[in-house]
Formats: sequence, C-alpha cells, structure tokens
Amino acid sequence: MIRTIFLERAPLIRLRRSGLNIGNARTGNTQVKSLYDRMAPFLSSRSLWQGAFELACLTTEDPLHEPVTALIRRETEGSQNGAFHGSFTEQLQVAKAALDLAEFTADRGLMKRLAEWCRWVEVNWDQIISLQEVRVQPADLMEFLIRFYLMTSSQAALRLCARLRSGAMDWTTALQSYSSVGRLKNNMLTEKPQDILSRSDLDETDWQKRLCILNHGELVADGMRFAALAGLFSGNGQELSAGFKGWKAVQKSDGAVCGGTCGAPFLSGRGSAQPVSTAVLSAWVEALAAQLYITEAAWPLDGMIRIGLNGLQEALRDGRPAPVQRVNRLKTDPAPETAPAEGEEAIRILGRAARAVSVFYRWAVGVSADALHLHYPLPGKYLIPGRKMVVTMGPRAARIRVRDGSGLSLTVFAAGTETREILIHSGSQLYSFNQPEADLTEIREGKTFATGAAIQDQDRVEWAAQDAVRYERTHHQGICFWTENQMRVLDAGESWRYAATGRAEKEKDGSVRVEAVPVEDWRIQDQQPAEIPVLPRGEGKPVMLKTVPYEKARNRIAVFPRTAKT
Repeated sequence: MIRTIFLERAPLIRLRRSGLNIGNARTGNTQVKSLYDRMAPFLSSRSLWQGAFELACLTTEDPLHEPVTALIRRETEGSQNGAFHGSFTEQLQVAKAALDLAEFTADRGLMKRLAEWCRWVEVNWDQIISLQEVRVQPADLMEFLIRFYLMTSSQAALRLCARLRSGAMDWTTALQSYSSVGRLKNNMLTEKPQDILSRSDLDETDWQKRLCILNHGELVADGMRFAALAGLFSGNGQELSAGFKGWKAVQKSDGAVCGGTCGAPFLSGRGSAQPVSTAVLSAWVEALAAQLYITEAAWPLDGMIRIGLNGLQEALRDGRPAPVQRVNRLKTDPAPETAPAEGEEAIRILGRAARAVSVFYRWAVGVSADALHLHYPLPGKYLIPGRKMVVTMGPRAARIRVRDGSGLSLTVFAAGTETREILIHSGSQLYSFNQPEADLTEIREGKTFATGAAIQDQDRVEWAAQDAVRYERTHHQGICFWTENQMRVLDAGESWRYAATGRAEKEKDGSVRVEAVPVEDWRIQDQQPAEIPVLPRGEGKPVMLKTVPYEKARNRIAVFPRTAKT
C-alpha cells in the first residue's frame, strides 16, 4: 500500500509524507498491551473494533487469530445490498475497521465488499448527509474515503469526497477565524459529542447556535482533522492552512501543558486547575497526525510529541483511562469526574485512546518519496516493506537495517522540548545535531535535521543525554520544566506549596532538581490545588526539589508559580 501512496492521483495533492501502514509497527510496551486486554470484554461494541484491531497489530504475534478480526469478518460477510447492519455511524465504524483489516491482509474480497458499501453510501447520500453527526463530525468518513481511494483508485470514493466536502460544516472558515470565537461558561464535565449533536436547537450554519460545537475540544479536533483531509483532496490553500491557524488560536486560549487542550470536555482556558479530557487528548493526536500529510512544518510533531509522551502516557497508566487528568493534583482518591468511566462512555474513551496510541506509534517513523523520517524515539520495530527496511528503536537509539540500499536519505526530528544531542552514525561518518545549551532556556519550535547521504545498512541514530533543562511560561505567569520531551513535576506529598525561582539543574543520574521557595497563599479548591498565585513572595530559604517525569507521579505539581523575583 505504501508504495502507491505517493503517486499523483488528481484531484488529491501529493502527500508530504506518510506514516506506516497497519501492521508495520510493533511494540512490547506493557501499557499498550494492557489497554488492548482491557478492550476484550467490550468487543460487542463496534466502536472498539478499529482501535482493537490496530492494537492487536501492534502487540500480538498473529492479529488474524484475534477475536476482533473474526467479528470484523463476520459483519462484512453478512452485508446486504452493500450495507452493513445498524445505523450509518455503526456502519462507518465497521467500514473503518474492515479497511484496516484489508490494508493488513490485502484481501481483495474485503476490498470488493467495501467498494459495494461505498456505492450504497452514494445511492443513499441525501439521507446520510441529512444526519447532523455526519455534517458536524465528517472527519472519520473523509479519512475512510481518502484511504480507500489511495488503495483502490475507487471513483465512487472520489465522488463522495467531493460531496462530503461541499455538504459538511464549514470547518475551514471556523478554524481560520477561531481567535474570534466567543467563549461559553459551561462547567458540565460529562457532555459528550453525541449530546451536542442531538440538541434540537443546534444549527452548524448559524454562528451563535454553533458556539457549543466550537467550544467542545473533541469536536474542534475532529474538525481540524477534516479540514486537513479536505485540503489533501482539493489542494485549496485555505483548507491547507486552516489547521495551523486553528491550532495556534486554540493553544493560545486553551492549551494544556501536558498536550492538547484544557476542558472536560468544553474548552476552559489554560489554567493549571483545569481538567484535561482523555477523549480530547486522543482526538488531538489524530488531528495533528492528519496535518503531517500536508505540511513539513514542525508544529504538528511538536504537538503530537507533547501529548504522546506526557498526557497520553498518563491516561494509559492503568490500562483503564479515566475521563480526565489534572496537571496539578493532590488526591490519589480522585474527585468523581476523574474516576474510571463506566458503561458506554468508558467504551468510547477506550476506542479513542486505542486509535490515538496506534497513530502515535505508526508516526514514530515516516516515509516520503525520497527520505525516511525518524520523528521521535519510541521503542518498537518498524517495517518499511516497500523499501526492504527495518528500524529497531529503543528509548535512546535506533538502528536501520536495509537490503541492497533503499535510495532514501535520513531525517531526524527534534521537538522544541528535546534536550538531547542527536548523533547519526552513517557508514564511516558521524553527524551531530541539536547540541543543547548548558544554561536553562525557553522551549522553542522543533527542527528537522538531515545528513543528505543515502541510508546504509546498520546506520544508527543516538539521542545522547545532556545536562540541558528547558522551561515554559504558562498561564498566570507560571512556569514548568522540560527535559528529553518530558515535563518534570514535583511528586507532591504533604509539602507542595512552592514557587519556582526559575533555576533548574540536571544531575549525573538524570534527575532534575528545581530551585523553589515555600509560599503560603496557594489555596485548595475541591480538594485540588486552585489556580497558581501570581508572582507570590516566597517564605524562607530556597530549596532544591527533586522532580520526576509527568506520568510517573500520581500526585504532582507540574505548573509552578514563579516568585516575584524571577
């Protein structure tokens, strides 16, 4: 499949790069395996099938003998008149899972059944586009159609892309003008996308009536994914740039330091006391990955790495994602909204998280027409069969095996939060990039480094640890600290009220210590730290606080107030 993805097929524009196909990334990560095992009792829900099959391909020896594979085959074989069983939303979930299976197996019979389903969609298009969930949340359907076209050259899929682009909500304009969107004061913690889409007074064409859509983090993320895919289809400049403008606007107003956006689920500012929704985090991973098809800029990868190595890791800690997490948190006995979800909502969150994990692994390595791209070190094995290449990656190194030469050069991305030096061993040559400054510096935009030389067998990439620590300015003049793409946090106990002076140091054992002074005027609200005080005056002498990676501390202070002298 990957060998055809770079062909010029009007009206689709040329892909900048592609992630790996289903089944070409493998990992032994225990958290990912635990997430997959957690899905087993709920496989009667079709919304889990795509994520479950993708995780099976990531973690199991033979995905074709897993229960989810049998369920997908049984459902597609029982189709009548091209349609699958259930509502259109349920049919789309089946079609997406079946497309993953077809990509993995190259099953022509399954491709034929999906082509019949596309023709059924075309015949019944007027009824389908009248559904509010299709118009407001069109990303999943557009993604299916584009992938199916790239694999089969189906003209029906192309026609449906054009009809969906013209009939769906105008997400391009919404994202281009997102900085002027009015804010809602909505404290509901459980309102799901389907709750919004079932409102009788909702009108996605009316600016005021659609504010609830534009303030819902998950819907905005899916809207950004759709705009990128629509731009891939059309080549329209407004659609191609909508994601960048929307992302910058939403990060400025509602960005979460652990990745994605604040809110559970409605966007709720950048404050350290705001919750961060697991479903929304997962949606942003998919949205940012879609941008990689159409741009070589650094911001989508910067955003993905921040989420994937921080917020998403925390969400997957127990294999049972809670609805929300908090960057500053005290209680191991959490408030009700942070307890594990139950029923349909638990299943929905599992499905989104599984898809996000699969996307994050499959984009650790990317391929373009002339280059292999190592985006971030994520332990696993990555196969590029069309180029007869295998990349074996650990947390600090990657080795490339290639048979008879690939004709590709190598690029390595360093995110703005990456503090390690990148060493590329190619043949007898050694290339060094991203030498970090010794002093504390503010995080910046990521960079891509290239050797310009063709990849050779046994080439190696090392991410060499350095003493550098970076800081980030946050809401209310707060500060947080980063090293090796991970946010460093105080493992909070009885003593947690500290303000950072702005000084940090990395020790020989890799631990990071942050200089801070005790403060008194930091309140507790609902058993959690309230918003950080603004430039408090410290009480007493500075102390050096030992920090740990964000997902390693259940109770933590990630965003510190800065002292008045900082």
